[in-house]
Amino acid sequence: MKKSLMTAVIIFAAMIMFGQTNDAFNEITSMQPILLQLSQEVVSAETELNMEVVHIEADILIGNDWKYTFRNLSKGWTYLVYAEGQAGMVTDLDLKVKRQNPITDEWVDVVSDTKETFGGICLLEVTEGARYAFGVKVAKYNEGWTGCHYFVLIGHAKPKP
Repeated sequence: MKKSLMTAVIIFAAMIMFGQTNDAFNEITSMQPILLQLSQEVVSAETELNMEVVHIEADILIGNDWKYTFRNLSKGWTYLVYAEGQAGMVTDLDLKVKRQNPITDEWVDVVSDTKETFGGICLLEVTEGARYAFGVKVAKYNEGWTGCHYFVLIGHAKPKP
């Protein structure tokens, strides 16, 4: 049973990876370009910035609404949050971090990057452990676009041995 499941997973993954490379609209429909960019950013964060990547996400944004990812963060860490929209699809991607008040459950804005660029970066010093929301939204698409591929990467400095 386990062999059959593993074989099915491998075949499915191969269909996704190689099926998109033959598509005439590959640059438009494929997540491959944003995933390649994400992989380069992960390697850069781990090697050049000496960070430990704790969360990565790649998905599609449609329209101009905020899309949130939630994560519990521990006190005493400084996190780097980086988001990027796929070049050619978006000219302004905004990034916002909120913290949930553990007593009232209200969400409080902590830090944001709303500069007009196709990505955003925020440094987040966690002074109290809590649940955090990481939001991305497209403030401005390139002409003709109403959706885009994007990624979010969250990391912190590697702990000392």
